[in-house]
Amino acid sequence: MADTTAKTRSTVRRPSPVPAHANAATHAKVMQWLNKASSGDVMKASVKAGVYKPDGSLTEHYKKR
Repeated sequence: MADTTAKTRSTVRRPSPVPAHANAATHAKVMQWLNKASSGDVMKASVKAGVYKPDGSLTEHYKKR
C-alpha cells in the first residue's frame, strides 16, 4: 500500500505557487536561456541589469533588501 501512496503523490500535480502573468511567453524564453547559459553569461547579464558590479558584489540597490 505504501508503494501506491508514493506513486499517487508523485503523479499529483499541484498548482504552481507562482501566479500566471501577462508576459508568460517572455518569462519562458528567459528561463530557457538561464537554464542553458553559462555562469559567466548570467553574471554578465546581471552586471548589465545592475544587480551586480563587475567585481561580483551586489549593487547598493540590492544590498538594501
